Amino acid sequence: MKIFSETFVDSNIETIIDYFYKVSTNPDIYKMDSHKGIIPVKGKIIEEGAIFETREKFLLIFLRLRFITTKTKANKSFTFKLIKPFSYLNIMGKFVLQQNKEKVSLKLVVFNDPNSHFLSKMVSTLIFYSPIRFLIKKQISKEVQMIENSIEESILVN
Repeated sequence: MKIFSETFVDSNIETIIDYFYKVSTNPDIYKMDSHKGIIPVKGKIIEEGAIFETREKFLLIFLRLRFITTKTKANKSFTFKLIKPFSYLNIMGKFVLQQNKEKVSLKLVVFNDPNSHFLSKMVSTLIFYSPIRFLIKKQISKEVQMIENSIEESILVN
C-alpha cells in the first residue's frame, strides 16, 4: 500500500540534499497553501533521530503532524514515521533521490510500515483504498512540485 508522487529536478543530488538541510534552519522555505512549513523539533530533518512537525491542510482542516526520521541512506533517501497524531496507523514517508543524466528524480512515497500489527494494517488499508488516498496524493504531488520549483528558482538566482 503506497501512494507516491515523482518529479524531475533540473539539478544535482547534492543541491537537493542541501535544500533539505536548509529547511531545518529556515523552515519557511517549505511552505505552500496547504502546507504551513516544517518546524524542526530536534536535529536536522534529513538525519536519523530528527523530529519535526508540519501543519498540513486536508479538506479545510489543518492538522499538526509530528514525524521522526527513522532511516537515511547517504545521498539517496530518508525515511520518516508519523508519531503524532495517529501513530497507531504506522504511516511512513520516504524521499528518494536518483540521478538521471542532467536531472534528479525526486520521489515522495507514503506507505504503511511493513512491520505493522494486523489491526494497523487493516485501518491503513481503509485509508489507502478510500477517497483519503486522493487527498494524500494531491498533497504529496504539490510538495514535490514545490520542492522542484524552489530548487530550480534558487539555482536561477545564484
